[in-house]
Amino acid sequence: MILQSFLAPLLAREINVVELIVPRFPAAFSAYGMLMSDITADFAQTDIRPLTPANKAAIEEGFKKLALSARDQLIEQGFTEDGVDIDYILDLRYLGQEHSLKIDVDSQLDIEKAIADFNTQHLERYGHVMTDTVEVVALRVRGTGHLTKPSMQKIPVATASIEKAIKNTRKAYDFAVHSLVPFTVYDRDLLASGHTFKGPAIVEEGTSNTVIHGDQTCLVNDYGHLIITTNRKKEAQV
Repeated sequence: MILQSFLAPLLAREINVVELIVPRFPAAFSAYGMLMSDITADFAQTDIRPLTPANKAAIEEGFKKLALSARDQLIEQGFTEDGVDIDYILDLRYLGQEHSLKIDVDSQLDIEKAIADFNTQHLERYGHVMTDTVEVVALRVRGTGHLTKPSMQKIPVATASIEKAIKNTRKAYDFAVHSLVPFTVYDRDLLASGHTFKGPAIVEEGTSNTVIHGDQTCLVNDYGHLIITTNRKKEAQV
């Protein structure tokens, strides 16, 4: 994560990305993503049969067993029954095909809708539909246990000059001019919402540094994220 924050502004220049966001605590951003994720339990069962009204009850019974397994696993992890959602998916194909498509359905299976959704997705994916029988390949369920998500906290609005956040200057290589030049070094903990500054600059924090080149500007938003904008077009490749 340290390298991602360090190199991201340079990569933005190279691929001509106009705006880049460096979040607060970039070295822990992947851990924050885990806190924002729910817990899931996936179960699947091969069940090859035509998708016809005659097989509706058998398919629904298969879904019921898989859903019970997913729900039980999540309840063992501390979720209540009301706190678990179940999604139902059919792997479908035309009779005789090798490949299949995943189609979302309800526990109370609507055969006609499932076939129509499959035909629509098949047309979008492969450019045609067929009149062959639609066949079930597998049943899938996904149980989701919802966790309480941490809220993002706003940082104070800037009331003091940004000069108070300056630590020092340091020579570094600026890819905007392809030369060693003085970079202004900022303490990220002292940056407030609304502060803006131009590169070349380095933003230092406990676990990461962000390098902002001479053709880039930075805005600190309400949540303390660095919004870095590149102000030049990508150089023509020779």
